[in-house]
Amino acid sequence: LKAFNLAMLVKQGWRLITHEDSLCSMVLKARYFKYGTFSEVSMGHNPSFTWRSVHKAKEVLKRGLKWKVGNKLSIDVWSKGWIPNVEDCPTPNTANTLGNEA
Repeated sequence: LKAFNLAMLVKQGWRLITHEDSLCSMVLKARYFKYGTFSEVSMGHNPSFTWRSVHKAKEVLKRGLKWKVGNKLSIDVWSKGWIPNVEDCPTPNTANTLGNEA
């Protein structure tokens, strides 16, 4: 029964990602992740029982998700893990980038 409940919560998390125009998704987004995405948001302050439950299932959902590049507008190369199992990726250094010399 516990696995079934978790599966249903993961399904609700999937619906938050894929059905952004649904009433449930719009309400939760307005309250808990107005400026981000479901996969990046933290628990937040004073969460409802519904949000706590769906948020706990988020980790299970993330294990099965794959990221698609799409239109290249939402790529954040400095904060996303592009190289697996590397914790200390270099950060951008303005001294090493091409400036007016190029």
